[in-house]
Amino acid sequence: ILIVGMLPLFAAIPFFSVPVFTFIFDKEVALMLEVPLLLLAVSFYLNTTIRTMSVYLTAVGRPKYVILSNALSLIFVTPITVYLVIEYQLVGAALAWIIYYMFSIIFIFPKAFKEEFENGYSEWVKKVFLTQFGLTLTFVPCWFIAFGISEANIYDLIGLYMIGLLIYSLYSLNTMSNELRAYIIDHFSIIN
Repeated sequence: ILIVGMLPLFAAIPFFSVPVFTFIFDKEVALMLEVPLLLLAVSFYLNTTIRTMSVYLTAVGRPKYVILSNALSLIFVTPITVYLVIEYQLVGAALAWIIYYMFSIIFIFPKAFKEEFENGYSEWVKKVFLTQFGLTLTFVPCWFIAFGISEANIYDLIGLYMIGLLIYSLYSLNTMSNELRAYIIDHFSIIN
């Protein structure tokens, strides 16, 4: 649920980062910060996808995967991070976070799933992929429409984001497990 539930928050960033930063700074600074902020949103989403399992493994007394992930990241990801920051400054720093989390997802967590969980890594990847597909299906077209309109105002952005949010919510309800769907419908009276 954390993976599905956090996505709309991160999907809001491309809609509202430029207007907010234009208000705080100016248009030039807002455009300069747009790409690093988008990369940070992706990295925070990746963090959300692996954080629950990391906390669970540590809580049940099996932190070896988390420790191994951090140790190997220190060896392999740190040099890449240093290079990216020196070469690409803010964009490189944001990209380094994505590399750090992808390293854990690709190299460490398949082993943890294989040894610790009944359902395999492929099930987890399937859920993450379905969530990403939902994002691509709903928010990305709304984002392209918003920025296809020259000088879209804040009301256009809010409206398109809300349309994407509604479609994503319906998509999520239809792709989640029956138990989770029943729980959500029972506990949120607005859906009834």
